[in-house]
Amino acid sequence: MVTIEVIRERINKLYTESGTTIYGNFTFNKIFTNSNNQEAFQFNIPNHINPTRINRKSITLTSLVDLINTNGELNDDDILKILNIKPRSKDCRLGVTKFLIEQLKR
Repeated sequence: MVTIEVIRERINKLYTESGTTIYGNFTFNKIFTNSNNQEAFQFNIPNHINPTRINRKSITLTSLVDLINTNGELNDDDILKILNIKPRSKDCRLGVTKFLIEQLKR
């Protein structure tokens, strides 16, 4: 079983500073405590309309722990449910989460 502490430690080893590339054009921003008092992994999203503006999304560490500790294969709908994102949404957190899960399982 993976814990939040283990996930935080692995993220800190993979992404040592703000601006580190996660994959594609997505970059790491920070781990922070969100408005629900949960630790979350925050990343930057490219803004093609206004490149000087930074958009950010986050994924709670609790969600990452739940996904990594799930037995069996997860499909996109399972991941979206755990992330509390509407199915068939074009939310970029799905792709980033799938990439992170593979990185954090190593």
